Amino acid sequence: MKKLILFLAVISIYLLTSCKYDNKKQIDFTDVSSIDIMKRTGPLDTVKCFWKHLTELQVKSFVNKWNNATDMELRKYLPTYEIVVYLKNDSTRQFRVGGRFIKETNDWCADFVDNDYFDKLYSEK
Repeated sequence: MKKLILFLAVISIYLLTSCKYDNKKQIDFTDVSSIDIMKRTGPLDTVKCFWKHLTELQVKSFVNKWNNATDMELRKYLPTYEIVVYLKNDSTRQFRVGGRFIKETNDWCADFVDNDYFDKLYSEK
C-alpha cells in the first residue's frame, strides 16, 4: 500500500511539473480600444483604488510584451495591479499582476522579465 501511494505521488508530481501551457491568447493591437490599470493598495471598496488610462505608446508596449512573453508557469500570488483591456468589439480581457508576472483567466503566468515594468506603466503619464 505504501508503495502504491509513493508511486501515485511521484506520478502526480511528474505530471504537475511537466505540464506546459501553450494556449496563451495573443492581443491584436488593432482590436484594442483602450487599456486601464489599477494599483491595489487595499480592499477594492476603498477610495484608494485609482484606475489610470494608458497612452497609445503604453498600450503598444503592453500588447507587445504580452504577445512576446513565452515562458508560462503556474504561480499563486496576491495581485498588485489589475489591468483591463477594452476591445473594439465591446469585450474585455482582465489581467492580474504580481511583480513581473501577469495572468489572465487562471494561474498560468507570463513573465514580463522587468520587475519595475508595471510600476512604471502605472506611474508614467
